[in-house]
Amino acid sequence: MKRFFLGLHGGCNVADPLGFRFETELQAFRAAEKLALDLSETRPSLEGNTWIALTQDDSENVYCVGIGKKPRSLTRN
Repeated sequence: MKRFFLGLHGGCNVADPLGFRFETELQAFRAAEKLALDLSETRPSLEGNTWIALTQDDSENVYCVGIGKKPRSLTRN
């Protein structure tokens, strides 16, 4: 299993120091989408100005998921 980190970036910055283990990148990405949706419901002030940044410790890829009612996704290398 690979370790992925789910940090917040933008209007609110929070680092994920420990990360989570997922079998695949898709599972990690789905967890980031779920976190973005949950945050939009509990912290509406984050909507539109904060992103979930999903990173992996042995990769340079960053997957960003926007916090909102329907999270927007963006992939960046």
